[in-house]
Amino acid sequence: MVDLKPEFLQKALEVLGDGLLVLNPAGEVVYANPAASRILPLLKGILDRDSCPPREGAFEREVLDPRQGPRYLLARCHRFREGEGEFAILLLTDITDHRRKDRELQEAKERLAYMATHDPLTDLPNRRLFFDRLDHAIARAKRYGHKVALLFLDLDGFKALNDRFGHPFGDKVLKEVASRIRSCVRRSDTVARLGGDEFAVVLDGLRDERGALLVEKRIRKALAEPLMIDGEEVLLEISMGMGFYPLSGEDPEALLREADSAMYREKRRKKGYLKGKFLN
Repeated sequence: MVDLKPEFLQKALEVLGDGLLVLNPAGEVVYANPAASRILPLLKGILDRDSCPPREGAFEREVLDPRQGPRYLLARCHRFREGEGEFAILLLTDITDHRRKDRELQEAKERLAYMATHDPLTDLPNRRLFFDRLDHAIARAKRYGHKVALLFLDLDGFKALNDRFGHPFGDKVLKEVASRIRSCVRRSDTVARLGGDEFAVVLDGLRDERGALLVEKRIRKALAEPLMIDGEEVLLEISMGMGFYPLSGEDPEALLREADSAMYREKRRKKGYLKGKFLN
């Protein structure tokens, strides 16, 4: 082993990228290399001698840089005795970039998970999340003796609206419809877009069917109000059906089939009414 001269060791400490501090038994800094001196004003929460682990070890600290915002330091602590006192050496590594990358990666994962379960146009739950929410609602209803209602609706003549004004116009209509439906339900309920102009509403924790009928009435009233899209007044016609747990079935598919059938029965009644009206 080569016996290094003190001036060589001093030079090594000066060029060291990590900060190195030596604290005396009173917790006072008796040595700071240049890297540590640059961040010394930020280290008030770290320089307490008790902030080191009882024995050798590492810990992380967040410090606030007035110019750069939060920074994250990894501190490795080593204690040694000198004379009658115990000194501490702190090696400080800036891990801010690693923490930011970790956070960005986590945020990206959360965005992907959100995109996988939500409709990008209306920001409503998509079909996948809808079935998951409905399945959980039925499970709670079985456990606590509640009822669940499923409303299923679509917009009559939406294809003709798209053909006349174009898809960007139709997208704005769908976003407004989603907003109006959401305004008619509780935060605990689920409004989903299943695709195209089809929407579904899961009403959870109902005592009886009357609560669902009131929500249905509110939705019909909200969507009967004219929409103003790009200066055009749009009057919507909707068809809606309803399924109930346990009356309509005890699984999500059964409730959706019942609500879908009820919706199409309403749609056929409308067509029959219009046909009779024009024939007379």
